[in-house]
Amino acid sequence: MAAASRGTTGPVNEARTEDGALPGKAAAPQGDRFPSGSVAANLFAEPFAFDFFQAVRVLERLYPQRRPVGRANPPRTEVVRFRAHLSLSFPPSAIYDLEPPADPEGLPLMTVAFMGLYGPSGILPQHYTERLLYQHFKDSANPERYALRAWFDLFNHRMIALHFRAWEKYRFSIPFERGAWQEREPDAFTHCLYSFLGLGEPSLRNRLRVGVWEEVDGEPQERTLARIPDLALLYYGGYLSHRPRCAVALEAMLQ
Repeated sequence: MAAASRGTTGPVNEARTEDGALPGKAAAPQGDRFPSGSVAANLFAEPFAFDFFQAVRVLERLYPQRRPVGRANPPRTEVVRFRAHLSLSFPPSAIYDLEPPADPEGLPLMTVAFMGLYGPSGILPQHYTERLLYQHFKDSANPERYALRAWFDLFNHRMIALHFRAWEKYRFSIPFERGAWQEREPDAFTHCLYSFLGLGEPSLRNRLRVGVWEEVDGEPQERTLARIPDLALLYYGGYLSHRPRCAVALEAMLQ
């Protein structure tokens, strides 16, 4: 139904690319970079079928070397670039389009329809959207016809990125899934759990190990057999935070 809505929308209401094609058509080649039928291939082929928040999470997994959105980072280092949907028609889905990066250093470009300064859900008066549509279709001779939309999208990107971060704030599994617990300063929830265990300070972490003492050249030296990651202790945080610790808790941990 969503795909049919996009196909039947008239040219007056849809913003097209410079070559006249709908933005969604440019996403097709991206599927060749991922296995057919994979989540990544489906995301670029049919972005309108994905929830906005889930789509951003998938992109964060696809580009782990880039920074999460909504932080104090330059936009060029983030995993995706956001912009609003330039249209006056009713949006069939939260995500209208997801364009693949033009080069290895580029960013995917996600067009959303649920918020922004202009578009069907824009907060500015409608004549701003009408002006942008006019520039796209009627003012093609003007080399600066995309300048106003690009300027608006500077603010759109930041608003949409902060919207995702606000959604993520109280969902503790999201930063943990991203691997924030591996950093020197982990996410806030993991830091609280470490504090229950007495590992709130970074200098107290990553010190647990199993070792034996051996005599080398007449002097005793410790040989490490295995290291115990601090993450393994979080599961037993309830037991380890009790004072005093009891035999029942120790038995439950060993089982």
